Amino acid sequence: MNTDLSQLYRLRKKDVKTASEVFLRAFVKDPLLLHMFPDEKSQKKYMLEYFRSRINYGFFYGEIYATSPNIEGLAIWFQSDKFVVTNWKVLRSGGLKLLFRVDMKTIKRVLDLGDFTNEFKHKHIHFPYWYLAPVGVDPQHQGKGLCSKLLKPMLTRCDKVGIPTVLETQLEKNVEIYKRYGYETIAETTIPESNLPHYLMVRHPRT
Repeated sequence: MNTDLSQLYRLRKKDVKTASEVFLRAFVKDPLLLHMFPDEKSQKKYMLEYFRSRINYGFFYGEIYATSPNIEGLAIWFQSDKFVVTNWKVLRSGGLKLLFRVDMKTIKRVLDLGDFTNEFKHKHIHFPYWYLAPVGVDPQHQGKGLCSKLLKPMLTRCDKVGIPTVLETQLEKNVEIYKRYGYETIAETTIPESNLPHYLMVRHPRT
Protein backbone atom coordinates (compact mmCIF):
# COMPACT_ATOMS: atom_id res chain seq x y z
CA MET A 1 0.00 0.00 0.00
CA ASN A 2 1.27 3.46 -0.91
CA THR A 3 2.20 5.43 2.23
CA ASP A 4 2.42 8.82 0.53
CA LEU A 5 -0.10 11.43 1.77
CA SER A 6 -0.43 12.66 -1.81
CA GLN A 7 -2.33 9.45 -2.54
CA LEU A 8 -5.11 10.63 -0.24
CA TYR A 9 -7.69 13.31 -0.97
CA ARG A 10 -7.28 16.53 1.05
CA LEU A 11 -10.78 17.45 2.13
CA ARG A 12 -12.25 20.73 0.85
CA LYS A 13 -14.90 23.04 2.21
CA LYS A 14 -17.41 21.83 -0.36
CA ASP A 15 -17.11 18.34 1.13
CA VAL A 16 -18.26 19.22 4.66
CA LYS A 17 -21.86 18.01 4.24
CA THR A 18 -20.85 14.68 2.69
CA ALA A 19 -18.04 14.13 5.20
CA SER A 20 -20.36 14.88 8.14
CA GLU A 21 -22.84 12.32 6.88
CA VAL A 22 -20.07 9.72 6.54
CA PHE A 23 -19.01 10.30 10.14
CA LEU A 24 -22.66 10.10 11.26
CA ARG A 25 -23.11 6.70 9.62
CA ALA A 26 -19.76 5.51 10.97
CA PHE A 27 -20.41 6.61 14.58
CA VAL A 28 -24.19 6.49 14.94
CA LYS A 29 -23.87 3.55 17.37
CA ASP A 30 -20.67 4.74 19.03
CA PRO A 31 -21.11 4.55 22.84
CA LEU A 32 -19.43 7.89 23.51
CA LEU A 33 -21.66 9.71 21.02
CA LEU A 34 -24.72 8.01 22.50
CA HIS A 35 -23.57 9.15 25.93
CA MET A 36 -23.19 12.72 24.69
CA PHE A 37 -26.51 12.75 22.82
CA PRO A 38 -28.84 10.26 24.56
CA ASP A 39 -32.16 11.66 23.30
CA GLU A 40 -33.22 9.24 20.56
CA LYS A 41 -35.56 11.75 18.94
CA SER A 42 -32.85 14.32 18.25
CA GLN A 43 -29.53 12.50 18.55
CA LYS A 44 -28.89 12.06 14.82
CA LYS A 45 -29.55 15.75 14.16
CA TYR A 46 -27.26 16.75 17.03
CA MET A 47 -24.57 14.28 15.98
CA LEU A 48 -24.60 15.62 12.43
CA GLU A 49 -24.17 19.20 13.66
CA TYR A 50 -21.45 18.02 16.03
CA PHE A 51 -19.49 16.42 13.19
CA ARG A 52 -19.88 19.50 11.00
CA SER A 53 -18.27 21.50 13.78
CA ARG A 54 -15.49 18.93 14.24
CA ILE A 55 -14.72 18.95 10.53
CA ASN A 56 -14.69 22.74 10.38
CA TYR A 57 -12.35 22.71 13.38
CA GLY A 58 -10.11 20.40 11.39
CA PHE A 59 -10.04 22.84 8.47
CA PHE A 60 -8.93 25.72 10.69
CA TYR A 61 -6.54 23.95 13.04
CA GLY A 62 -5.62 20.57 11.57
CA GLU A 63 -5.43 18.46 8.43
CA ILE A 64 -8.24 16.32 7.00
CA TYR A 65 -7.67 13.49 4.54
CA ALA A 66 -10.21 11.27 2.80
CA THR A 67 -9.76 8.00 0.94
CA SER A 68 -10.82 9.63 -2.36
CA PRO A 69 -13.01 12.49 -3.64
CA ASN A 70 -15.94 10.11 -3.01
CA ILE A 71 -15.11 10.25 0.73
CA GLU A 72 -15.62 6.63 1.65
CA GLY A 73 -13.79 7.45 4.88
CA LEU A 74 -11.77 10.27 6.41
CA ALA A 75 -9.36 11.12 9.22
CA ILE A 76 -8.74 14.39 11.05
CA TRP A 77 -5.28 15.08 12.48
CA PHE A 78 -4.13 17.88 14.78
CA GLN A 79 -0.74 18.94 16.05
CA SER A 80 -0.97 18.90 19.84
CA ASP A 81 -0.24 22.61 20.27
CA LYS A 82 -3.05 23.52 17.85
CA PHE A 83 -5.75 21.29 19.32
CA VAL A 84 -6.20 23.41 22.45
CA VAL A 85 -9.92 24.21 22.46
CA THR A 86 -11.06 27.76 23.20
CA ASN A 87 -14.48 29.40 23.02
CA TRP A 88 -13.35 31.47 20.05
CA LYS A 89 -12.16 28.40 18.14
CA VAL A 90 -15.45 26.60 18.80
CA LEU A 91 -17.48 29.60 17.61
CA ARG A 92 -15.27 30.02 14.54
CA SER A 93 -15.87 26.38 13.66
CA GLY A 94 -19.64 26.62 13.78
CA GLY A 95 -20.13 25.31 17.30
CA LEU A 96 -22.62 28.09 18.00
CA LYS A 97 -25.23 26.30 15.85
CA LEU A 98 -24.93 23.21 18.00
CA LEU A 99 -25.11 25.22 21.21
CA PHE A 100 -28.32 26.89 20.07
CA ARG A 101 -29.98 23.60 19.12
CA VAL A 102 -29.31 21.41 22.15
CA ASP A 103 -30.52 21.68 25.73
CA MET A 104 -28.31 22.94 28.55
CA LYS A 105 -27.77 19.48 30.03
CA THR A 106 -26.36 18.26 26.71
CA ILE A 107 -24.15 21.34 26.35
CA LYS A 108 -22.76 20.77 29.84
CA ARG A 109 -22.16 17.07 29.11
CA VAL A 110 -20.26 17.85 25.89
CA LEU A 111 -18.17 20.61 27.49
CA ASP A 112 -17.42 18.56 30.62
CA LEU A 113 -16.34 15.63 28.47
CA GLY A 114 -13.98 17.85 26.49
CA ASP A 115 -12.45 19.23 29.69
CA PHE A 116 -12.06 15.74 31.12
CA THR A 117 -10.30 14.25 28.09
CA ASN A 118 -8.02 17.28 27.68
CA GLU A 119 -6.95 17.10 31.32
CA PHE A 120 -6.40 13.34 31.02
CA LYS A 121 -4.10 13.81 28.03
CA HIS A 122 -2.18 16.61 29.73
CA LYS A 123 -1.71 14.44 32.81
CA HIS A 124 -0.15 11.55 30.90
CA ILE A 125 1.52 13.10 27.84
CA HIS A 126 4.33 15.63 28.09
CA PHE A 127 5.70 15.78 24.57
CA PRO A 128 4.55 17.15 21.17
CA TYR A 129 2.44 14.79 19.08
CA TRP A 130 -0.07 14.47 16.26
CA TYR A 131 -3.57 13.71 17.51
CA LEU A 132 -6.03 11.55 15.54
CA ALA A 133 -9.57 12.77 16.24
CA PRO A 134 -11.36 10.99 14.68
CA VAL A 135 -11.04 8.45 11.87
CA GLY A 136 -14.14 6.86 10.37
CA VAL A 137 -15.15 4.76 7.37
CA ASP A 138 -18.66 4.59 5.95
CA PRO A 139 -20.16 1.22 7.02
CA GLN A 140 -20.83 0.26 3.41
CA HIS A 141 -17.09 0.52 2.69
CA GLN A 142 -15.73 -1.08 5.84
CA GLY A 143 -13.65 -4.24 5.53
CA LYS A 144 -11.83 -2.98 2.43
CA GLY A 145 -8.61 -1.80 4.07
CA LEU A 146 -9.61 1.87 3.96
CA CYS A 147 -8.67 2.53 7.58
CA SER A 148 -5.12 1.44 6.76
CA LYS A 149 -5.18 3.62 3.66
CA LEU A 150 -6.07 6.61 5.86
CA LEU A 151 -3.66 5.94 8.71
CA LYS A 152 -0.45 4.63 7.19
CA PRO A 153 0.57 7.74 5.19
CA MET A 154 0.42 9.98 8.28
CA LEU A 155 2.13 7.38 10.45
CA THR A 156 4.93 7.17 7.88
CA ARG A 157 5.20 10.97 7.86
CA CYS A 158 5.45 11.01 11.67
CA ASP A 159 8.10 8.27 11.58
CA LYS A 160 10.19 10.37 9.23
CA VAL A 161 10.12 13.45 11.46
CA GLY A 162 10.28 11.49 14.72
CA ILE A 163 7.02 12.57 16.34
CA PRO A 164 4.52 10.34 18.20
CA THR A 165 0.82 10.11 17.43
CA VAL A 166 -1.97 9.90 20.00
CA LEU A 167 -5.59 8.74 19.95
CA GLU A 168 -8.40 7.88 22.36
CA THR A 169 -11.09 5.23 22.20
CA GLN A 170 -13.80 3.75 24.40
CA LEU A 171 -13.96 0.37 22.67
CA GLU A 172 -11.72 -2.54 23.61
CA LYS A 173 -12.01 -3.95 20.08
CA ASN A 174 -10.56 -0.68 18.75
CA VAL A 175 -7.64 -1.00 21.16
CA GLU A 176 -6.76 -4.31 19.53
CA ILE A 177 -7.07 -2.81 16.05
CA TYR A 178 -4.81 0.14 16.85
CA LYS A 179 -2.21 -2.17 18.37
CA ARG A 180 -1.67 -3.53 14.86
CA TYR A 181 -0.49 -0.07 13.82
CA GLY A 182 1.97 0.17 16.70
CA TYR A 183 -0.15 1.97 19.30
CA GLU A 184 0.03 1.07 22.97
CA THR A 185 -2.31 1.98 25.82
CA ILE A 186 -0.53 4.28 28.28
CA ALA A 187 -3.50 5.12 30.53
CA GLU A 188 -7.03 3.92 31.14
CA THR A 189 -9.93 5.44 33.06
CA THR A 190 -13.73 5.68 32.98
CA ILE A 191 -15.77 8.48 31.42
CA PRO A 192 -17.43 10.44 34.26
CA GLU A 193 -21.13 9.72 34.85
CA SER A 194 -20.94 6.59 32.71
CA ASN A 195 -19.56 3.07 32.71
CA LEU A 196 -17.58 3.69 29.53
CA PRO A 197 -13.88 2.81 29.61
CA HIS A 198 -11.51 5.38 28.16
CA TYR A 199 -8.19 4.33 26.63
CA LEU A 200 -5.37 6.74 25.86
CA MET A 201 -3.03 5.31 23.24
CA VAL A 202 0.35 6.44 21.89
CA ARG A 203 2.37 5.30 18.90
CA HIS A 204 6.02 6.24 19.11
CA PRO A 205 7.85 6.86 15.82
CA ARG A 206 9.64 3.95 14.22
CA THR A 207 13.13 4.37 12.87
